[in-house]
Amino acid sequence: MSLYCKNCGAEADDDANFCQICGHRIPRIRPESAFGSPAPVRAADLSSRGTGAGPGGQHMSPGGQGMSPGASGGQGTGKYLPAVIAGCTAAFLILVVAVSLSRGAEASSRLSRAAASWLPGRRYSSSGPYTAGSYSPPAVYTPAHLYENSEYLIGAGMPPGEYVLFSNSSYDGYFCIRPDAAGDDITENDVFSYNAVITVERGEYLELSRCYAEPIESAGYVSTSGEGQFKIGKHLPAGTYKLQADGSGYDGYYCVYPDSRRGSIDTNGIFENNAYVTVHSGQILKLDRCHIVK
Repeated sequence: MSLYCKNCGAEADDDANFCQICGHRIPRIRPESAFGSPAPVRAADLSSRGTGAGPGGQHMSPGGQGMSPGASGGQGTGKYLPAVIAGCTAAFLILVVAVSLSRGAEASSRLSRAAASWLPGRRYSSSGPYTAGSYSPPAVYTPAHLYENSEYLIGAGMPPGEYVLFSNSSYDGYFCIRPDAAGDDITENDVFSYNAVITVERGEYLELSRCYAEPIESAGYVSTSGEGQFKIGKHLPAGTYKLQADGSGYDGYYCVYPDSRRGSIDTNGIFENNAYVTVHSGQILKLDRCHIVK
């Protein structure tokens, strides 16, 4: 069955989560949980099984003679029914505990991946103005204000302000800012392999997918050695930079936004080998498939 993006109308693959044309999220129907409720056990069924009842409900001994529940060889009803019910109850409780532990382990794993991504050598946001060689990331970093894979109402579930987003998946991260809960209009969205810098305002809705967000004031280390989005005056000083394409078979691309609201573009360009760009304090420099030559 073909899927179509409700934002731009483009056809999408059956297993696609996002439109390849506009980046809009494609709603999908989630399958039911693999954990179902155990089938009810009827006392009548257990009674029948435990007493060896024959046609018409007559209790039968192994030799075929009718026997009362208290007679020898026919004591199953009173003897085994409580044990069977207790066993089913215990199995159900074990299942509930297993599901709870599984969900707790999954949440812990997400936070562990986020913390592990701050180990030396990984790329995350600088806490002060950029000075080459002056900052070393901590051995282990635990984010204080972490907003992860979800949708947030700004002003309720998440404070308004400026944030740095970081991809926490082997796939590109994605964000989408909408003016209301209807989801028909998009204020800004983007797909990024490393990080993004955005500002959200009260009343807006922010969707985060395969990434997490931190307030720019409390974020840690950001490497400016490769692809990324950098705030001038925070992650890089103002000035003119030489850019070099990564040579991955695609041209390099740069874009300069006036600020992290990203409502317009000051300048951008596609280049095959090298390019120069001049940036000023407060602007956002976005680099794709290229890096700064120092």
